[in-house]
Formats: sequence, C-alpha cells, structure tokens
Amino acid sequence: MIDRQDFKQMCGPLKGSERRKLRQGIYSAFQTYDELHRFAQEVLEVDLNKWTNKDAGLDTNIDVLMRQMDQEDKVMQLVSSARAERPGNPALREVEELLSLTFSPFADVQDAPGIQTNKDRASVESIIVAAAGFASADDFVSRLGQAEFQVCCISYSLPGGQKTYGTGFLIANDLVLTNHHVIEYACAPMLPFTLSGNSIEVGFDYRTLTSPIEKASLSEANWLVASDPMLRADSSKGLDYAILKLASNMGAARIGAVSGAATRGYLSPVVHDPAPHEPVMILQHPFDVLAGRASPMRLTIGFVTSSDGIEIRHTANTLRGSSGAPVFNASCEVIGLHHWGDTEFNVAKNMRAIKQDLASKGLASLLV
Repeated sequence: MIDRQDFKQMCGPLKGSERRKLRQGIYSAFQTYDELHRFAQEVLEVDLNKWTNKDAGLDTNIDVLMRQMDQEDKVMQLVSSARAERPGNPALREVEELLSLTFSPFADVQDAPGIQTNKDRASVESIIVAAAGFASADDFVSRLGQAEFQVCCISYSLPGGQKTYGTGFLIANDLVLTNHHVIEYACAPMLPFTLSGNSIEVGFDYRTLTSPIEKASLSEANWLVASDPMLRADSSKGLDYAILKLASNMGAARIGAVSGAATRGYLSPVVHDPAPHEPVMILQHPFDVLAGRASPMRLTIGFVTSSDGIEIRHTANTLRGSSGAPVFNASCEVIGLHHWGDTEFNVAKNMRAIKQDLASKGLASLLV
C-alpha cells in the first residue's frame, strides 16, 4: 500500500537567486532538448513544442518551461519533480532548501570535545582528524540528496492507543533496518500476538511539514526478518537491530511514484571503525513533543568520542524517535545504527558488529 500526500503550491513566480538556482539545476539535470522535452511532457504534462522548438536551444527551452510553470502556479511541482528525477543534483537540492521543501543540512553542528587540544598551536590551520579526509562539497550533497529518499519514519499504534515512533532506512528494495526496541511493542513477548504488518506505517520523503509523503506498510505476516534485542535472554547486551520486510519494493519504485523519476534505491552500510573526533552525521525523524508526532527529517552532525568495534559513542544530537537512524561518516557512508542517547553522549551500534551477528546466523546476505 502506498498513500501519496500532495504538497501545497506556491503563489507567484520564482525570482532572484531562487530562479537562477532553479535554472542552473534544470540545465545540469537535463542537458539535451530531448531529455527536457520528455521530462516536460511525461512528468509535467507540458508540451514545449507549443511555444518553442529544438532549434531554439536548451537555454531558451528552459526559460519557456519555467515561465509556463509560473503561469500555471506549478513551480513547486517543477522543483520536486526535477529533484525526483535527479535526487543527487546539488543545485536542485539547494532550490528545495530555499523553498523550504527540504531541511537545511547544516543547521545543527556541535564542536568535538577536546578538539582544541589536538590543534597544532603553531598554526591556525591543521589536520585534526586524518580519517575525516576532505570530501568534495558537491559529492557530499549528492550522496546526502540520495539518502534523504531512503530514510523513513516508522510508526504504529498499540492496543491501548499509545503510538510508537522510530526511524529506519532501506537496505534492500523491500527491507528496512531499524532498532529492535522500535518494533518490540508490536510483537511477542510485549504483546500476546504480533501486529499485522499493515498496521505498521513506514513513511518516506517526510522532509518538511508540507512534504508529499510516500506511505508504505510492512508485509502482513512474517515482517520481522532478523533481529537482535537490546537485552538478550541471557541478560547480555544485544545489538538492538531489526530488519523489517516491506509489503512493496520501495527501493525499486520511482521517487514520488512519478514516471521517469529516479528509483529510490537503498543504502549499503560499510564496515568502518571511526577514530576519536571523527565527524558523524545522523539523518533522523526525532519526536516533536509539542506536536505529539514525528518531526520532519533532520540532519545532525557531531563527533566520535570513542569506538570499540561494537558501539560508537558520539555527540550528534538525537531525541526519542531518532532510534534506528543511519549514522554516516564524512564520506556519507553508513557506518552505524543509532541506538540510544544519554545526557553526555549518544550511542550507535557499529555496522561491523551487526554484519558479524547476521553472518553468525547464516543471514549475511541481508546486509551486503
């Protein structure tokens, strides 16, 4: 089941820097007339041949398309549809950010504790953490742009009416990885029965309060594919992960269910043991206490305080509802699964440990 919510339109044409950025984004995304014409006709239902032709040149045709969408008050549709076709396009993502169609990626950054003591005091500039490297800005934003469409919000109601929230992310076309404690109240032993998968909602693309949301659900039965609890039966500490099976192949579906859009894809976690002070980022849906529901997607950035191959302690901000979120390194690779937070540090489970646990159960193919 997929339930798509529509977004609001804007009044009036884009102006100034927003218009210039959109023009740059469209130009970089659709570099030939044939590509632009196909996008306009199939996705936007606009026939450019009514007002222009191929010989007019790509610049002119982009101006014609933007002017026509302005007149029909469909600028938001133009922006979101172009981004759906090219989710990794940095210029289009910037336009979405300017129009509040997605979140600001650097709104929440913390200093690394003790980082000042590692600086070369003889120089203002120095390499603090060699493992962090120097990522290309466009490459980073492109990877982040792809990941935005692969992270989801998980929610379900308990028999008493209380609602549970968490974050998860696609690791295959039909598999989502999250914390076990996010879904433990949906099955035994917390319940005398297991909730039907269609009672557990998985929402994608919830990036702002007005974002269109792709709503999916889990398989009706046998939706818990693999897991390890937070506390095992022998009282030892578990890895707190759960792999859930979706009722549909969301990773293979086109973003926004729009013909011609890019397929959503999924994240492929890597084995990486981060060094102290190495930056980490978390894409998450923290719980909004005032609104009583999950927040739109947020990216928080912090630094590793310690890592032992099983747990990664870090300083990136999280809240209830952030459980099950992917933890990225500076190269936008998933290296951990957010687990829980404390007043002094937050904890993620290292992907190395999760992969090893799956391999010990003969399930290594679930997380490759």
